[in-house]
Amino acid sequence: MDEFLGATGAATIVLLKLKDKEKPPSIKNLKLNLEVENIKYYKGDGWYRNGIRMLEQLLRILNSPTDPVSYWLNLSCTDFLQLDPDVNQQPFYQLAYSDITIAGFNLTNQCMSDLEKLLSIRDDLCSMRDSVKSFLNRIEYNIEFAKVNSIDDVSMLDPKLEVLKKTFSNYGDDALDSINSRLAEWHQKYKWKGRDFEEIAVTDELDSAEINQ
Repeated sequence: MDEFLGATGAATIVLLKLKDKEKPPSIKNLKLNLEVENIKYYKGDGWYRNGIRMLEQLLRILNSPTDPVSYWLNLSCTDFLQLDPDVNQQPFYQLAYSDITIAGFNLTNQCMSDLEKLLSIRDDLCSMRDSVKSFLNRIEYNIEFAKVNSIDDVSMLDPKLEVLKKTFSNYGDDALDSINSRLAEWHQKYKWKGRDFEEIAVTDELDSAEINQ
């Protein structure tokens, strides 16, 4: 992951969302509230944005499990913290910074590779489902085209569209549910340990004030 998790390949990552021109929290106060000695502070769209994109894609999927979710959506994360491995949440951090904290994760290079594979599988599944929807829409268009242009071809005029729609009505639903469950399990396993706190919802509307319980 290009040292996204540091030289050891393991780190606690905390995603932050600051408003425009909002002053970043001081490293001194962060160390005090997190009870840690080491903190690295990075911009979300900097060198390590690939790792940030994967984590945000995961959060978006958990918020919208039935929708395709692109890796290339604009980032909500403006800044992030890289801490030592297995750093837990602390109550004083939550009191001071919960309003700017999107989410936190205790990560390793291996679990990020696992996440990358799961996200890739889901992307492919969504593409397959979309291709079937596009096929059915094209058949419907072709029927109207044949009618309007007086084309006498029963295979185009009556391709049993309703039968096809019924056949493919739940195409890939079980597969999507399965991969979503695996992603939810990944999130449960690697999310920031400690007392649960409200995570700022990662949405396409970057200024949204939604809270994801």
